[in-house]
Amino acid sequence: MWDNFNEEGAVELGTVELDKDGKVDTVTTADGVKAELVDGAIAFMYSRDLPAKADMCMKYTNKASVIGKDDSATVEVCGPTTPEQPKPKPEEPKPPKLPITGGDVAPAMLNILALMGAAGATMAIRRRAES
Repeated sequence: MWDNFNEEGAVELGTVELDKDGKVDTVTTADGVKAELVDGAIAFMYSRDLPAKADMCMKYTNKASVIGKDDSATVEVCGPTTPEQPKPKPEEPKPPKLPITGGDVAPAMLNILALMGAAGATMAIRRRAES
């Protein structure tokens, strides 16, 4: 049994010898190859590391041959997908700060309005008292 992975050149996986009745007698395998009887046929199995880039797929063709016959299959190897980055949430605007104290403007404005209201009330009370 010969194997030509992705047109890299034929490599012998192993041999199968049959007895006079055509049944499997002996199976030998190359280093790193395992053989197993599957549905009445010998399957030669091995693993291989294949490069795969993120978000891309590549196809590899594997062609196996025995005397007078061959077969091939194509596998597709896909790299990991890159997760879509979540969009950052916009920051809420911060309230304006007073330049000297660094405090919020709102409390200062409320104090100013309260003082203006008190001054107005005082003026109104004085006018009534004078009249």
